[in-house]
Amino acid sequence: MSNSLKLFLENQLEFFNQHKRVAVFGAGSGGQQVIEWLRKSNITVCRVYDNDPTKHGIPVCGVEVFTPNKQIINDYPVVIASTWNKEIKQQLSELACTLFIDASITGLSNTPITSDWLTQLKWLEEQLVDDDSKLVLEDIAHYLEQPEKGMPKAKYEQYQHPKLHLIKNATIIDGGAFDALSSINLHHHYGLETKVTAFEPDPGNVLKCKQLIANYEHKEKISLIEKGVWDKEETLYFNSSNSVHGASSSANSQGDIQVPVTGIDIALKGHKVHMIKLDVEGAELKALQGAKKTILSDKPILAICLYHYFDDLWILPKYIKELNPKYRFYIGHHTNNWFETVLYAI
Repeated sequence: MSNSLKLFLENQLEFFNQHKRVAVFGAGSGGQQVIEWLRKSNITVCRVYDNDPTKHGIPVCGVEVFTPNKQIINDYPVVIASTWNKEIKQQLSELACTLFIDASITGLSNTPITSDWLTQLKWLEEQLVDDDSKLVLEDIAHYLEQPEKGMPKAKYEQYQHPKLHLIKNATIIDGGAFDALSSINLHHHYGLETKVTAFEPDPGNVLKCKQLIANYEHKEKISLIEKGVWDKEETLYFNSSNSVHGASSSANSQGDIQVPVTGIDIALKGHKVHMIKLDVEGAELKALQGAKKTILSDKPILAICLYHYFDDLWILPKYIKELNPKYRFYIGHHTNNWFETVLYAI
């Protein structure tokens, strides 16, 4: 594993091994996820800070939210859990905070932080085929340390890795179509004879999909399924795109809408699938589990987003390898910030 990433994770491990009672800075959705992750890691969250006065005094995950100030900021070590991490670091310095760490990305994980993370990331690096992919892990380390400096982007477009080649009349799954622009781009890039089946559950986004597809000159090649991809057929609560300011919708038991979801194995039963693209806001593992039979039988190319949970960096590749150890892995990154890291499995 890259020395930079190893050192970064060792520093995080040391911090959380030494400090079992902390305060969290950030009362939003990210902060709530980090609080749950800290609890999984046997760390007690004693206080929450946030700059939004409307949140002060209101419990988040059972912990009261306070205004950050010099009188109380050093009562506990501070764990940053917000996309405003750069600004919060500056604020903590101005408040003379003596001990804090940024877990705004690593804290978005399903597994507790242990030394096993180092083992898993080393495994991932050993599975990567080329140096460009391994360099992405180095770039991730630099970004985690200094997010304000940004992150290099791949020279190729997202979901269009140069090693990906499809037959002329391939069937492509676009899991998490959002507004269907990704579906159109996939169809245009991989050939006009390809067929794209797009999945999108959010009603607001479905309208956008229908409008964009209707105006596409090859609209007959793109079909839209108004469901999310999951491991089975059911109905879930979702945070709609409206509730998260136009971002992609995501499964959440406290969500503001209910939407139908299905498995790729169910929806595409009897159809051969040549490529599966997934950007489903943290439901990638569930979606892969719902495509198990398809992956085993058709061996499709996979383009799977890895950035929604930090530990998806190894959890998703490991699941794919368990299904078929012959898959070869590449990683590409497609924005200058944390988002849009993609696993390409061939």
